[in-house]
Amino acid sequence: MYTYIVDAVRAIKPKVFLAENVGGLLLKQNESSLNQILEDFHSLGYHLTYHLYHAEEYGVPQTRERVVFVGTDKTLPHFVPPKPCVLTPVTAYEALHDLEKLPRGKSFAHIWSDLNPQSFRSA
Repeated sequence: MYTYIVDAVRAIKPKVFLAENVGGLLLKQNESSLNQILEDFHSLGYHLTYHLYHAEEYGVPQTRERVVFVGTDKTLPHFVPPKPCVLTPVTAYEALHDLEKLPRGKSFAHIWSDLNPQSFRSA
């Protein structure tokens, strides 16, 4: 799939682009794939910065690792990955528990507003 991103970047020539992949891309056994990605974007004239992010360290209520690539045109400074901003992970409950109290409307629609907890009883 990343080849489509390479084609898009080649055609559009953005000043900055972002792409992501699974954390396993940084494993030793995937070193040749990582090197190919770096080489492909470098050949298009980009600095490519990559960083392994742990979602829970950035306030996302899930434990997920993703490698995020940020390509910057060589005329721009290199991207500097942000440092983690959350010391204590946010749980799904903390992120979602109060949403059912909000009214459903154009600015905020959520399916659980229309649900009846009784409908989930086992027969």
